[in-house]
Amino acid sequence: MKQHILALLSRLFVSMSHHSIRYHEMILPLIHEVVKPDSPLREALLEDTLYLWRDVVQNAPSPKSPSEVNSQLPALIQHLEEGVGV
Repeated sequence: MKQHILALLSRLFVSMSHHSIRYHEMILPLIHEVVKPDSPLREALLEDTLYLWRDVVQNAPSPKSPSEVNSQLPALIQHLEEGVGV
């Protein structure tokens, strides 16, 4: 069920395009929680969360707080190196 919610959020971010920026404050903590190395949600939700993060980045013309969006990069790069692709 949680995977379906993340997929729905991804589709919403795509459909809202640059208007989705107003929801960054809600979504970025969720992404951060899942990509943390010790997160219990990581195994079940990581792939869908990476897709969501991709859609957040692609559909924001200029994030309110680039440092918040970019703060996820080290963890996301690590996941890509581990073979979890987006």
